[in-house]
Amino acid sequence: MQQVDNINVCHFTILHDRYDSRIFWKECGTLAKHYDTHLIVADGKGDEVGQNVKIKDIGKIKNRIKNLFLGNKKLLRCLLSINANIYHFHDPELMPVALKLKKRGYKVIYDIHEDLPLDIYYKPWIPNWLKPIVSKLVYYYEKRAAKKFDCLITSTDFIRDKFLKININTNAVRNFPDLNFFHINKDQLAPKTPSLCYIGLISKERRIDKLIEWLPDTNATLHLAGMTNKSSLLEELKNLSGWKQTIYHGFVNHEDISAIIQASDIGVLLPPPMLTSLDSLPIKIFEYMYCSIPIIVSNFPLWKTIVEDANCGVCIDPFDKIAFIQTVNELIKNKELRKKMGENGRNAILQKYNWQKEALILLDCYKKLLTH
Repeated sequence: MQQVDNINVCHFTILHDRYDSRIFWKECGTLAKHYDTHLIVADGKGDEVGQNVKIKDIGKIKNRIKNLFLGNKKLLRCLLSINANIYHFHDPELMPVALKLKKRGYKVIYDIHEDLPLDIYYKPWIPNWLKPIVSKLVYYYEKRAAKKFDCLITSTDFIRDKFLKININTNAVRNFPDLNFFHINKDQLAPKTPSLCYIGLISKERRIDKLIEWLPDTNATLHLAGMTNKSSLLEELKNLSGWKQTIYHGFVNHEDISAIIQASDIGVLLPPPMLTSLDSLPIKIFEYMYCSIPIIVSNFPLWKTIVEDANCGVCIDPFDKIAFIQTVNELIKNKELRKKMGENGRNAILQKYNWQKEALILLDCYKKLLTH
């Protein structure tokens, strides 16, 4: 399909990084092959063009609460200047701006990355007594707004099924690996020393401190990459005995992520069973699988279905130290089992869990909106 002349599409976000994996590399990257694609961000890094996507920076947002209730006039002016055929937004805070676009007759897509009413309960900056009230207010506002948008796109089937009751034009576009972007270097697939890897947000909520605490009872080192959610956390982690077996890479780009995973024996993701995580589809699980390494993940029902169907790893209770230690040591000892699980995981990505299949759903959503 060739790029369609005179069709402008515009994504906008004030919270996500301009190179966000889902927004920039997957969605905008896919659309830029077919339409004139714009991305509006608010990071203060200036304008640029990348992957044929025109990035416009409106500058850093100082007051998120004001944006939530009043919208952002500067953002709205920028959006209107593009005069897009379709606007596609990614932050719930931008619903007021998106509704103003709807009033002006534009077609709007709401990309729902998470279950917002549930996520409110895990916002540390909201007092516990206030969370039920805020959650209900958010639920009713989002429900009312979602009815008015032309299309809803969700990151999981679970969220899609909830919003189908509100807006029939709701589709799940899962955040699976892009086979053309996540590079595989076969020379890196044979690690020199037994090692685990964890890549993502480094926080106590995701039990990274426990992961490091348990390391001394295993025969493995840990490759740790990502940003901390608290500036003091890294110093706390360095005081744990398992830090001697930890290699901290800091924040890394996509190519480095691929290299770290491929240099590891096992991928690990063991968050506790929060309401927002039980039905999530973390991209890291699928990136581990794509890089042909077995995975050890929390035994949530959805994750168990994926892992057991593909026979690509082991699901354990994230609070069970003994199960973790035994599983790690057994996999480290059994090279053939690791190889088989790694191959199974990679095959599952190639056949089922990849962005190439999801991109077709995204393009179909756009095609329907543009022809109606």
